[in-house]
Amino acid sequence: MPRQVFGCTAAPVRSYAAAVLVLVAGSLLAGCQPASDADPQAADTSAPSLESSPETGRAGTAAQPPDQDDRLLAANQSPAPAGSGSAGSGSAGSGPESVPAPAADPPSIRQRTADTFQLPADASADQLLDALGQIDRQMQRVATQQTQFDTRDAILAETKRLATLKLEAANRLAKLHDLPPETVMQRKRGKLQALSHLLALGDAKWAGPLQQYARTLADSADATLAAESRLVLLGFAIERLQVSNDPQPIVDLVGELAGTPDALGMPALLSMAQARSVLHQYGYSAAAREVREAMVTAFASHSDPNLQAMAADLANAQRYDVLDALRRDLEQDRAVTPSEWQSEAQNLVRDAADLGALRYLSEAALHFEVSGMKDFAEATYEVIRDGFADVQDADLRYEQQAVLATYRARQEIIGEPLEVDLPDTTGAPFDYSSLRGQVVLMPFWAAEHPESISVFRLLESIRDQHPNQVAILGVNVDLEAQSLAQFERQFRLDWPSLRSPDPLQQGTENPLAIQTGVTSFPFVVLIDQAGIVRRIFLTAVGIEQATEKLLAQ
Repeated sequence: MPRQVFGCTAAPVRSYAAAVLVLVAGSLLAGCQPASDADPQAADTSAPSLESSPETGRAGTAAQPPDQDDRLLAANQSPAPAGSGSAGSGSAGSGPESVPAPAADPPSIRQRTADTFQLPADASADQLLDALGQIDRQMQRVATQQTQFDTRDAILAETKRLATLKLEAANRLAKLHDLPPETVMQRKRGKLQALSHLLALGDAKWAGPLQQYARTLADSADATLAAESRLVLLGFAIERLQVSNDPQPIVDLVGELAGTPDALGMPALLSMAQARSVLHQYGYSAAAREVREAMVTAFASHSDPNLQAMAADLANAQRYDVLDALRRDLEQDRAVTPSEWQSEAQNLVRDAADLGALRYLSEAALHFEVSGMKDFAEATYEVIRDGFADVQDADLRYEQQAVLATYRARQEIIGEPLEVDLPDTTGAPFDYSSLRGQVVLMPFWAAEHPESISVFRLLESIRDQHPNQVAILGVNVDLEAQSLAQFERQFRLDWPSLRSPDPLQQGTENPLAIQTGVTSFPFVVLIDQAGIVRRIFLTAVGIEQATEKLLAQ
């Protein structure tokens, strides 16, 4: 591919359900990989967490370590059996904030948390509720290596044990009567989180219970609980897409999340992005676009500017996915028509006729030109012409006009003579008519753009094979004369180059560059013996064969 210049630069996980569940569970699983089994202290314990607990009631609020007098679970603590450890994940959270993991505990607490948490057999409702929060905090300590569990297997095993303990606490709370409404909500959240932990840790037997429980909570009066349940269901819907061929459940769940302001936190944003990515991967372009639009709309006015910015970045990164997929199909000789391509290009511009879209389409159009895909190139330039016709931004309008002008020039110069009236790089007059009767290879080049020089050796080889039949006449378009001077001090070309003496006629403003539509490098014009332009090459491919053909005529 040629490299665009002068302002026209181009701009799966094993289980999708598990990926979303990690978000629901709190994304601490990322901290379960020690830097080295031999050196656990090398692990970074300051990574941000999305942890929330039944105590805090919302994500992003740091769970505080227990103080010296906290004895809730100490009664039945016992030294941990060797090698019984395992990995952590924080609890569910849908809030927008993320905070650093708690700092390392003082030695006395650190020593105590090295013991294994147990759940007292006669724990009261308050103790069970408090246990849910303590288990969350202990999971975080395990994940950030503030306990004796310092290998991956040990961390994973201990986290699984803690998640099972959390599920037990939530189930025991469910058997108690006359609980306050807030306690009931926290108990439900604790169970949802515990099931999410267990499935995310790879225990597939919990998939059915988790999905069934999430369905019962999806319409909960508690907005956070309903949102977390829908995130879980979204994970299952993404997983089910592999066999169901029905993207609508994903679109519906994303729409429900987008319409619930309390649900719009980091887990929701990343889950929406994951859903859109999977839909695109499986070829559901329309559904992927719906999800992207829902995500953009939902976070456009979010109170957290960081989430606003992240949503915008994710949307921008994804907006070209459909067109990228079509280009890959074309490269692999799959059936794609110019009208299909043009329709998706129009959708891109319809979403946002901005500089990013213009440069993407300009690069694609140039690629089609290089590849000889004339119909696709024309279809793309039509979108550039019509889709940006009403833009108000002066700079965007200027670049659009430049793209179209250079394209027209490249088309219109074929079959026409060049008007050449420039001196050479020393300022001396050059008699262009002296080359009549020879095939002329005219490379446009600039020392400031090394890729433009890459064709020199090929051109010289062609010339040397056909002495007195082929000539090389370069056109230098360096913006700075100093760049040219430095190049000429280091390298000596045995063929002339032309350069405009006018400082305002450099780069793409060079008169010959305007005539031929220079927009990228390399750029070589093939001129026949009568001075007529026959071909323009945006890569080195095909130059030698085209020259041989002219010589044979």
